[in-house]
Amino acid sequence: MWLEKLEKVHLGKTNAEISNLNLQFELHVAIYIIEILKDILMFDIVDGDLSISLIENKKEIDEDKFFCWWQIKRYSQVQSEEKKLIDSFEGVRKKVDKLQKSLPKNEEGDSETDKEKKEKKEKKITDINTKLSKLANYMNKEGPLLKHKLTLLSNFRNTYPNRVSLESILKLIKFYLENTDN
Repeated sequence: MWLEKLEKVHLGKTNAEISNLNLQFELHVAIYIIEILKDILMFDIVDGDLSISLIENKKEIDEDKFFCWWQIKRYSQVQSEEKKLIDSFEGVRKKVDKLQKSLPKNEEGDSETDKEKKEKKEKKITDINTKLSKLANYMNKEGPLLKHKLTLLSNFRNTYPNRVSLESILKLIKFYLENTDN
């Protein structure tokens, strides 16, 4: 869930405004956070104050509940996605190890006089090597993508790690909403 949202925003697939964000600018970060959270939370200005509402039940939450949600629920959800990605990649690595261990070995005492046995052994070695090659290609291709995905998730997971920084982004979101036509 979070990875999909982050990738959409980073690839500019949400809207044109998002594709031009520079996250070194404070208001751009406010737009980024609004965009990432838009399916979960709605930010609005009500009677001059920032209103935060849960999309699923339209229930308004205060900054304290938002802070708890941010640091507990969102954090654990992002961390869970990171773990799934790592576990999936590790599963492939374990398959490689298992295949490598299943490769038949030529023992010094092997006479290999039985032609049929020898051909079966060679075919098994060829099949295993083909599978290993495919898995190695997959790992070489997916390794950098996995690293990128984990970096996206980790950066987001560790964003606004304390109350002061989170209050700061909420002030920026309020400022942005007050001063734009959104």
